[in-house]
Amino acid sequence: MYKILIFIAFLFTIFTGIVERKYTAIVGNVCEKTAENPMGYCYGELPQKGFPIPCIKDTPTVSVEGKLGLEDFEPSQFIISFILNWLIYFILTYFLFLFLKKSKKRRK
Repeated sequence: MYKILIFIAFLFTIFTGIVERKYTAIVGNVCEKTAENPMGYCYGELPQKGFPIPCIKDTPTVSVEGKLGLEDFEPSQFIISFILNWLIYFILTYFLFLFLKKSKKRRK
């Protein structure tokens, strides 16, 4: 059973790359300086993929801004996401098993 859960968690962690969200980050430093922005940083919405923790996150200083590539992949975040996915699916399966076991006893 553990092998199946590990395999499912791995697949779902890979498939979470489909889930794209945006996050706000600094994309430059030549914007107008104001009281709210004394350093003159420019902010932009950048893509990130992965669930529950993004493991592919656009880094404008490393890659083309607004595009995701291999250089944006973060292995440590992928491992954390994989472990969280495995825990989620293990807990759900465990409670489903307990529920089915309990309902089976009621029928007898």
